[in-house]
Amino acid sequence: MSRQKAGKKYRKKTMAERQKFYQKVGKSCVFCDSEKTLSCHRKDGGSHMRIAKLTLRQIQKENQKDYARLCFRCHFGVHWVMKYLYLTWDEIEEFIE
Repeated sequence: MSRQKAGKKYRKKTMAERQKFYQKVGKSCVFCDSEKTLSCHRKDGGSHMRIAKLTLRQIQKENQKDYARLCFRCHFGVHWVMKYLYLTWDEIEEFIE
């Protein structure tokens, strides 16, 4: 197999893994149920690389339970609340229920 074909195959498999990861994390924002401009938020508030930038092996190592799907506005709000009000994800999640 040529190097170019192998690279294409790897990219295709990586994209499929990302899509599976996104589906397992959620299809809509956990706060407002929006399906537009979604991102993955790490529940512990720690920084991480964007899922779109991770390699196949890194994606497979990530635990989907550590992430939540949030739309852009809610993602910004969650980071603000964590930074300025010092709330943890568990405390923020109480407001959902």
